[in-house]
Amino acid sequence: EDAIWATSDILKVGVFNDGSRRDGYASYVCQVLYERGFKGLQVWVQVIDIIQLTRNNKWVRLGQARCQ
Repeated sequence: EDAIWATSDILKVGVFNDGSRRDGYASYVCQVLYERGFKGLQVWVQVIDIIQLTRNNKWVRLGQARCQ
């Protein structure tokens, strides 16, 4: 639903929580970043619950991947 660079090497991606782990989705985001020139920059993708963030200001991590 949304994404933000928290730091120069951490990308937080907000999704709706359906109860599943989102590590696979985070890996997919790494692939998209590679295609757009981020290969080799060691970005850390964190997938967060967008509802928890907007309603409760909580950064609930649903999955993650370290892009190599």
